[in-house]
Amino acid sequence: MGELDMLKRVLVEDFQATIHFSRVNMKPGKYTTFATLMYNETLKIVFGLTGNPSSCAITCILFVIPALRLMEKSLYERFLPISISPSAFK
Repeated sequence: MGELDMLKRVLVEDFQATIHFSRVNMKPGKYTTFATLMYNETLKIVFGLTGNPSSCAITCILFVIPALRLMEKSLYERFLPISISPSAFK
């Protein structure tokens, strides 16, 4: 993370979060962060994704979506196909 990136510092100092990882061995997405913290007596999870749009999309697909599916006990292992007409992009 860059010198101006305050995510880890704020999570640890202000929210007493536990940082489980703050870097992964992949590009794009090297600076992905995962933390847990207690807020209002409830365990919260925090994902910090990189600012680059393609990196963010990739790390979301690889880390965030599987975590959400695990939490909701989803039966779907893959994305469901959807149809989008070309007019949706105009």
